[in-house]
Amino acid sequence: MKIADYRSIDRYESGGKMSIQAANSHPVKVCILLSVFLMLAWTTSACAQDHLRFGTIGLEYGGEFNDNIFSDSDNENSDYIHHIIPSIKLAFPGSNPGNYMKANYHVDIARYDDYSDTDYEDHRFFAGFGYRSPAGIYVMADDSYQHTADPYGSESTYNEGVQTERWNNTFDITAGYDFADTYTVEAYTHYFVERYNKTLDEYQDRERITVGGLALYRFNKLQVLGELRGVAVDFNEQEDGTEGWDDDNSQNHTMTEALFGFRFQPGGKIVGNAKIGYQTVSFDNNEDKNGNKYDDDSKMIVEADVNYFFSDRTSFNVFGGRRRNMSVTAGDADDVSSSYMYTYGGLGITQKMMNRFSLNVEYERNAEDYLDVSSGDDDKLLITNILRGGFDYDINDWLDAGLTFSYKDKKSDTNQYEDDEYTVTRYGFYIELTY
Repeated sequence: MKIADYRSIDRYESGGKMSIQAANSHPVKVCILLSVFLMLAWTTSACAQDHLRFGTIGLEYGGEFNDNIFSDSDNENSDYIHHIIPSIKLAFPGSNPGNYMKANYHVDIARYDDYSDTDYEDHRFFAGFGYRSPAGIYVMADDSYQHTADPYGSESTYNEGVQTERWNNTFDITAGYDFADTYTVEAYTHYFVERYNKTLDEYQDRERITVGGLALYRFNKLQVLGELRGVAVDFNEQEDGTEGWDDDNSQNHTMTEALFGFRFQPGGKIVGNAKIGYQTVSFDNNEDKNGNKYDDDSKMIVEADVNYFFSDRTSFNVFGGRRRNMSVTAGDADDVSSSYMYTYGGLGITQKMMNRFSLNVEYERNAEDYLDVSSGDDDKLLITNILRGGFDYDINDWLDAGLTFSYKDKKSDTNQYEDDEYTVTRYGFYIELTY
């Protein structure tokens, strides 16, 4: 697995507990998945006629040693994990910039040497298109789907360290208009849904709808922007009375967010965006099923991800953010808070060497500051430090290989929450073939 894969796994942090659930990991399933992949590969190669290629197929093997596979504070169990990752990518560029269609699919087939009950498959599919007219009107839409039972925690970090079967889908549509070569207006809608397989986990089922708009003013490659959006989050199963939840204590809420910032256009030395804003929140209820108060105080929020291409060989990435998250341990009777502010930031560097080699190093620090902690309990603050690294070797046009490393340390500032602490070290290698 490459450094980017470690980033996607570690970006959302939460405490985890050791638990092993039965996995659907029969070898026949692997054979079926690989057979389907080979059929897709044959179809793609059949499209590559008259030197016109619309996509690529890939097959990656990654070997990884993990010294704490359940992210546990006390009972640390290590294992060697095999990752087989077939993939297919399709792209159909239009005759004009901004016109395209693309799709990709990959599955991470993970197999543990010792803890085979933790085996899982992680399926991911993406499809999208874009259209831009000569008059400056543009539309973009995409859909992404994931079905997995991995132990790395969901989008909300629920059950990190525990194998948890679930699926989620995100649909985005954006429409905008560029006029006078200076101004842009844009409107968008995002719809996210997540569903869990086990009844015990269903209280985390959710739908999130975001509707927003922004206006931009362009200075060459830099755009200054103002953005306003509304968010509605609905925990479906809580309303239906699962696991002690009901209409009078569900985590349902709405948010209004106003942000100001900038966006750098592609093509320059700096690419990305940074925004700072203000968030108001309104909960349907006053407290959750444990009696913890829902905190409705307005908060500052931040979103930033900026890349600086210092030279052809050296690039930097600065990222960070601040947002409100609902407690993912609200199902536990001893939970002390209904929500927390999640603040993270980091710096990465990529250095290319001798044309075919590159070194990636990234450091991230994040904090979970829990709001309105129940009386009689200590204030809860969890700090996580993460170091990731990788060495990549571009052997030729169809073969890549590399080494990977990840270290993650999560600590509490008081002894009351020491069960949330853990340290995980992972290192491995990968080799990838692409056609």
